[in-house]
Amino acid sequence: MTPAPSVLSVPRIVNQAIGLLDREGVERFSMRRLGHELGVDPMAIYHHLPNKAALFDAVVDALWGMAAESVAAEAPASDDWRALAAVPMRGLRRILLEHPRLVPVLATRPAVTPALLGLTDELVGRLASAGLPPASAMPLLDCLVGFTVGKVQGELREPVGGTDVAPEDAYAAVLAERFPRLAAAFAAGYDWAPEEQFERGLAALLAGWAA
Repeated sequence: MTPAPSVLSVPRIVNQAIGLLDREGVERFSMRRLGHELGVDPMAIYHHLPNKAALFDAVVDALWGMAAESVAAEAPASDDWRALAAVPMRGLRRILLEHPRLVPVLATRPAVTPALLGLTDELVGRLASAGLPPASAMPLLDCLVGFTVGKVQGELREPVGGTDVAPEDAYAAVLAERFPRLAAAFAAGYDWAPEEQFERGLAALLAGWAA
């Protein structure tokens, strides 16, 4: 197929890549498959993005752009820096749960994309206005993003290599016999409640952070 760079654009390539990654994951992703999805010779993509790493960075930038839109739409009318810091984390969690196969991409690519830097600059400014100095806001945001991405990875419950046994079934088989204290915790009411646990963890992290 003859390359047709004129019909392509970076946003179109990135949107198609996100769709392909959503369906098939990073392991099966290739520039050849992406070219097929776009209906062009794969080499046409390189007129716009030099390599796969640059494409993945553009995908990450798109995800952070979604998070920035969430902040713009949902930022609370509050002068509490803790409330302000929580908003983008909830938006990021929602976006990652909508695109679960993109979590490894966002978690491992360098955090230097324009959308992320713009969002961080905006958040640092808001937090500073609410009383949290930039020197404290930056590490807080680092910790909050790490917590959010890690928590989503746990929520997805897709172990590498797959599993034939649901976690709940595995618990039932071994807890009472081998781990009585864990069995007692489950019997006392512990349950899988990812959203509640995310909110409690987020609140605890924010409550313990000193301005």
